Amino acid sequence: MIGNQGLMIMSVGTAWMMTRISDNSEMVALVQTSLMLPLLFVALPSGALADMFDRRTVAICAVLLSLTGGSLLFAMALFDILSPFLLLLMCFVMGTGYAVFGPVWQASAAEIVERSQLPQAIALNSMSYNAARTIGPALGGVIVATGGVTVAFGLTAMLYLPLLFVLIAWKRASLHSRLAPENFLRAMGSAVRFASNSPIVRSMLVKAFVTGTCAASLLALLPLVARDLLGGDPQTFGFCLGAYGLGAILAALLIQRLRARFNDSRIIICCLLAMAMALVIISLSRTTPVTLLALVIFGGGWLAIATTLNITIQLSAPRWVTARAVASYQACLAGGIALGSWLWGIVADRTTISEALIISAGAVAVTILIRRSEDVIPVDRMHDTVELPPFEPAFKPIDRSGPILVEIDYRVDPQNAEEFYWTMEKVRASRARLGAHSWQIARCLSDTWIWTERYQWPTWLDYMRHRTRHTEAEREIQNLARAFHEGENDISVRRYLEKSSGFLTAPGEAGPGLEGSEPRSINI
Repeated sequence: MIGNQGLMIMSVGTAWMMTRISDNSEMVALVQTSLMLPLLFVALPSGALADMFDRRTVAICAVLLSLTGGSLLFAMALFDILSPFLLLLMCFVMGTGYAVFGPVWQASAAEIVERSQLPQAIALNSMSYNAARTIGPALGGVIVATGGVTVAFGLTAMLYLPLLFVLIAWKRASLHSRLAPENFLRAMGSAVRFASNSPIVRSMLVKAFVTGTCAASLLALLPLVARDLLGGDPQTFGFCLGAYGLGAILAALLIQRLRARFNDSRIIICCLLAMAMALVIISLSRTTPVTLLALVIFGGGWLAIATTLNITIQLSAPRWVTARAVASYQACLAGGIALGSWLWGIVADRTTISEALIISAGAVAVTILIRRSEDVIPVDRMHDTVELPPFEPAFKPIDRSGPILVEIDYRVDPQNAEEFYWTMEKVRASRARLGAHSWQIARCLSDTWIWTERYQWPTWLDYMRHRTRHTEAEREIQNLARAFHEGENDISVRRYLEKSSGFLTAPGEAGPGLEGSEPRSINI
């Protein structure tokens, strides 16, 4: 909360500084873009790092980056060498630190509290951010109005220090794995496959990006709302941000009760309508109290939507990909805000601030049409992994041996063929979420009862790693397919090592087959 306090003071200082050194509405809006754009590009890599390595170390590096950006911003302001470009660059550096820190911080909640308390922990984390957002902007406005932006930037850098000390003192319990961590690029690819093949996560990511784009107008243009529509000063701008944060705190206090009484879709629809109404009021208002009240409504609606999406994604993601799922959500949300901030800045430059806000209100209302996919996996069975039966090959490949081919034969009554086929589509998505490649389902031309499922893993290590990632929900999907199998014999599973010298064995070792099967091909 203290670190966020510094971020809020900095946001007031940078936004107001830009109004002093540039009269272009687009440049003012780009301050918000430069802060949020790093989340689009850096969040997913940082999520991969958080899942691969010690989260405490990654978090410390992120805070040090933000501290460096804040210190440079203070130095440039002190020596009066800030230009619009340098201001945006320093905002980008600090935004990058925040982008790296966010997924690590949020994913760590699952290590600190029980899973049943995770929604409350996420809401509490959001509340701490928005508590800072309530106090910080108003405080930042006072500091900028009385001491100037240089003092505000110096205080921003100082307020990162307590967070750094806490991270250094954190006695995190290390989670050791007998398998080596994923390759960085492969870890990112695993996150993309998981998100694209998880209906509920995919739907939440689309909703986050579109909502962020349509609703970004308010924060991007808020300095101009305070200066031009209300005729205010930096303190007025701070009060506006404080009202926004107050609404977010109220929503955080109520979100758990709302989720207990209403489903997520209804909460999101009501909040979108409230936000659209608030934008219209702000665009027409020239009175500070009325604008502040509308900002409370907008802030509450935005926090409720963001928290609902965040909770749903974290509860839908298994532990092995939690940080990357959160990072994907943050990237989509930040990408939408960055794009929207730039677009609404252009719209305001071509029209007026009031007209841009009204157009944005219409766009926010239209996002109600984006409906969540109903073909979702119950979140209470998606989080924890289950132990698979041990598998020992007839010979031991090295980690990089591969590809590994898996073939599974099913004997299915032809009358159930269509139902089995569509069940296998769910199995395909399940395999893809776990990292499988080149999935196929084939039906035998000479025996209509026989179906063969095929898929690959790039290496032996990838195959062994996937066996640690199954959740109860994934196993249930695979068991649905197994239930179609008929006959006295069990389902036939064959595993092959393809196109590798790894299946050559030394004299006296086990033969070249896996579980009694022969290699599919030899290509030395």
